[in-house]
Amino acid sequence: MLKDYTLNIKNKLGGNKFFSNTIWIVGGRIFQLLLSLIVGRITAQYLGPSNYGIIEYTSSYVAFFTAICTLGFTNTVVKELMDRPGKQGDTLGTMMIFRICSSLISSVMLVCLIYVIDKGDWIIVCVGFLQSLTLVFQSFDIISYWYQSNLESKVSVKIQTYAYLIMAFYKIVILILQKDVIWFAFTTALENLAIAILLLISYHLRKGQKLTVSFQHGKAMLRRSYQFILSGLISTVYSQMDKIMLKQMLNEAIVGLYSAAMNISSIWNFVLLALINSAQPVIIASKEKDKALYIKQLKRLYAAIIWIGIIVTSGICVFAKQLIWILYGTRYLDAANTLKISSWYTIFAMLGTARGIWIVCEGKAKYVKYYFAMGAFVNIILNYLLIPYMGSEGAALATLVTQVITAIIAPLCFKETRIHTRYVLEAFFLKGIR
Repeated sequence: MLKDYTLNIKNKLGGNKFFSNTIWIVGGRIFQLLLSLIVGRITAQYLGPSNYGIIEYTSSYVAFFTAICTLGFTNTVVKELMDRPGKQGDTLGTMMIFRICSSLISSVMLVCLIYVIDKGDWIIVCVGFLQSLTLVFQSFDIISYWYQSNLESKVSVKIQTYAYLIMAFYKIVILILQKDVIWFAFTTALENLAIAILLLISYHLRKGQKLTVSFQHGKAMLRRSYQFILSGLISTVYSQMDKIMLKQMLNEAIVGLYSAAMNISSIWNFVLLALINSAQPVIIASKEKDKALYIKQLKRLYAAIIWIGIIVTSGICVFAKQLIWILYGTRYLDAANTLKISSWYTIFAMLGTARGIWIVCEGKAKYVKYYFAMGAFVNIILNYLLIPYMGSEGAALATLVTQVITAIIAPLCFKETRIHTRYVLEAFFLKGIR
């Protein structure tokens, strides 16, 4: 049955354009992955768990503020563009300006927060500042959703690949020059700066609508997306608090080992994200045309996430030590058990991401903050209890339990969203996907 589902998914989920779009996304990520296997391993070995842990620790603060400065627009932008095709320039320009303003404020707040928490540690503050620049440059990635809404993600994939090459070249240069951790902190910001410039140039060359700003429209979009701001903020608390608590309760080296395991766990996420991003406009379009087809497409997407995830995760568990040695080297082998636990969280995390499509289509955004609030509460408690006794393995277990709660259990607590858990369970058993 699973084989038949796989063979027929092309015709069922969205046609040739959907698969062409997905293949471009996956292909671009595979190229970046192959490049990162080389440059990333050398970088991790050069920095060692401690310095690598500093970068990952400060990146947790960046992720925290990303949830704020994106203003929830990433969850609604595709639908906004599809609903107002004649005002796409207004939508993109307004979202961009709003995000730039919120990012500048967030960057300042991030540096101040790190300065207070880490008692003015100069290296950590500098690393945090350089990484905070990513928040500003990421404001321009709103243009990539314009391509996504038109199932033309190949353009943004090419841009991301070019930017990744620039970042990889920068890393190679500073490795040759044997620079310290502060230089490495700028790599992510550099990549996003390159993406921002290339996206603006590409949008202009493809004669996209003139970018304009409407504060009235911006306020209306904020009213529709504010639920996602709070939800994203709470979600980031439980997804990043583990690194912060590991650093404060143990040390940077443990953060480095834990981050290595978590990065390997999610290294293949681009495959599932490609499916989700490509399926989003197809499923949204079918919502108003055929309710039965809309539900089937949701289940097909969930089934693909679940079963691809089970197969890949099982392989990661079997070859955990080998993967760590290949990607990070012998200094990170102590993260093997952490990897075996953390690898399973990806399935539930991606189901939560895909659920965003259903949330937007059904107008259930008000419930998301409650799901994540439950997850954040459980995650902090479990981290506090498990980290002193289990170290990074305890943090991984806390993250896994949290993802299960937010993706499967939390929707059951509300009458209007219980049906979603049913869709997920039916997708697991491949029921109703034909």
